[in-house]
Amino acid sequence: MIELKEVCYSVKGELILEDIHLRVESGDFVSIVGPSGAGKSTLLNLIHMKIFPVSGYLRVIDCNVSTLRSKEIPLLRRKVGMVYQDFKLLDDRDAYENIAFALWATGVKRNTIKRKALYVLAEVGLSHKRYSMVTELSGGEQQRVSIARALVNEPYILLADEPTGNLDPETSSEIIDLLKRINQKGTAVVMATHKSDIVEDLPGKIYRLNQGRMIE
Repeated sequence: MIELKEVCYSVKGELILEDIHLRVESGDFVSIVGPSGAGKSTLLNLIHMKIFPVSGYLRVIDCNVSTLRSKEIPLLRRKVGMVYQDFKLLDDRDAYENIAFALWATGVKRNTIKRKALYVLAEVGLSHKRYSMVTELSGGEQQRVSIARALVNEPYILLADEPTGNLDPETSSEIIDLLKRINQKGTAVVMATHKSDIVEDLPGKIYRLNQGRMIE
């Protein structure tokens, strides 16, 4: 599903990631652990094709990213869902509308939008909050909406960048359990976190990143 070999990324000559090797198979749960500034978000943004390596090999869902034409990237990116620490929801819309917008923007028909949006709301346990404005939701509920939005295009891979970073321990545990259930249904999950304690009991591989290099 994902493969990085000798990947480097720099900004204005400053090396942010160096010699990164990473492999994610179909159905994997992979945790990337490291302190703030280690390069975790940059690594996920490379996989999400928001930025591109300056050197090395990056493959996402059997596609060599360096050989893709620019018009092919948005279509491939639909199969790579992304969840953020700060949710990145639209505050002027309710939970349902935030999810539906992700489908509407890609030209999906209205009846299909409704069916899919309601389904993923149920999957994350928020059917009863479909009409609630984002500002009325708790942090944990907002993250569930964010996860539902990432799932609505039925991605093969779900990237989660510090998904529990702004949440209390109990809510964090609930979000981790949700990610585990999503993974158990077949979606590969790649989660970046600075909280090393939350990954110890998780299934799958743990990569440790520090100062832009994989150390373990």
